[in-house]
Amino acid sequence: MHNPQKCPLCKKVLARALIPTDSIIRVICSNCGTYGISLEFYEDNFGDNYGKLTIQNLAILAHSIYRQEPNLPLLNNDFVDQVLKINNLPTASEQ
Repeated sequence: MHNPQKCPLCKKVLARALIPTDSIIRVICSNCGTYGISLEFYEDNFGDNYGKLTIQNLAILAHSIYRQEPNLPLLNNDFVDQVLKINNLPTASEQ
């Protein structure tokens, strides 16, 4: 199981290591917030090959997670597809 020391979305160094369980990796990022990533989604998109996510996609996901605090979103294919369909990058006033 992967256990990187950087946030998969914003690439910021994490104060705490990622917390893996059987099928979910929990991320606590001071920039994005706290969220989970399904292990399958992580391996498909953040492992050795970066999958379909662009830098803009990562920024949209990071902003979406930040806006959902204190909820704990779970990044998986369904969640990411839904967020990328309906969300855009934050406006200047939202940043």
